[in-house]
Amino acid sequence: MAASQCQEERSVSGYGIDKKAEFSSNISSDNSSHRHHNVDEAGGRHNDLLAERPSQGGNLSAFFNIVCVVAGTGTLGLPFSLAKGGWIGVGILVLSMFMSTYTGILIIRCIYYNGHTRLASYQEIEIRGLTRAYVDISDKIWIWICCGVVSIPFVLMKTFKEVSLLSIFGVIATAVLVGVTMVESGIDYKNHKDTVKYDVAILRNLPVAVATISVCFGGNVVYMHVEESMRYPHAWKKVLIWAMVLCCFMYSMVAIPAYLTYGPDAASPILSSLPEGRPAKKVATIMIVAHVLLAAPVMMTSFALEVERVLNITVERRGRYKERLYRTVVRLAVMGVVGGIACSVPYFDSLLSLLGALGNCMLVYVLPIWFYWRLIGWRQMRWYELIWCAVVLIIALLSCVIGSIDAIKSLHRDFTQGR
Repeated sequence: MAASQCQEERSVSGYGIDKKAEFSSNISSDNSSHRHHNVDEAGGRHNDLLAERPSQGGNLSAFFNIVCVVAGTGTLGLPFSLAKGGWIGVGILVLSMFMSTYTGILIIRCIYYNGHTRLASYQEIEIRGLTRAYVDISDKIWIWICCGVVSIPFVLMKTFKEVSLLSIFGVIATAVLVGVTMVESGIDYKNHKDTVKYDVAILRNLPVAVATISVCFGGNVVYMHVEESMRYPHAWKKVLIWAMVLCCFMYSMVAIPAYLTYGPDAASPILSSLPEGRPAKKVATIMIVAHVLLAAPVMMTSFALEVERVLNITVERRGRYKERLYRTVVRLAVMGVVGGIACSVPYFDSLLSLLGALGNCMLVYVLPIWFYWRLIGWRQMRWYELIWCAVVLIIALLSCVIGSIDAIKSLHRDFTQGR
């Protein structure tokens, strides 16, 4: 009995769940160091929740999945955020990276909270934590064409292990976009350097800048599935940190040169500020479209896995052929609903801004902390960690409120004045 209890402590100590253990995320090149957790002191073998998963993908696949999900179209809006708030926005960007990395670590700790089982999704964490004017026809055609393109990998690739290939190409597309935008902004600097003026901080716009920048690292909803697809789950913390550092670096490589060149006139998206007629601008446009098409299956796979789990669409329950049939039907239906919403909902971008402000801040920053306190306990944290949690919650709630107000104003303006 004592050996069993000791093993349970070791099996989850990598996520800092027991009182005495610290969070450990070292990636060992020796696979035996991962298998060591499966053997207790008496030589018996127990189920280790964090043991090596030979059938799953490597750390690099998880890294690309995270970067592909997090670093997206928000890249093009960051120069506008600096134009609104001034150079202090760079500091807010780095702070947001630390906040999102921390809550991403907490949310994975929560899925191992009891040391016996692994929660499968954000939904299960929520259950445990809470109980304890319209688009033109041409636009509609393009929407359905994009839905058809996205449906192919979405249906054929079942889990995050398979979609990691799309993530690699999505990250490459984002990197090309970042490089093109940075170079074009630098070339155009000589045409603006004598007229542009900068601000260290624009206090009246600072809340809006905080709200905009803080949602650039949203990815917590898919982290459970990414971690599930990892061969070495002990490496989650290190993989997440490096992925967030890369995202922050790419954001900075767009935001800083663009703000240096265009100052308060930086537009959102920043492609609107780049000189017309240059091939590089067309390349950047193609890259952002490519990223969206490549990242969409990654994001939607997370949602589809949740639906399939609720409906018990598994090989064990349905059989190999029925599982594939039901999964295809469900995913095509999901894609149809997505396309229908995009075609029928007026001012969809403004509505998404509202949903993002309300949902993203809560999912990325607030709920992971709340769930950790409910499932594991705030007493397991040191005093400085509790202070950090308070800072994260204050910034997140401020961003949620201010971002929602700004999005509601945009929606009201769209409905009353049109576009």
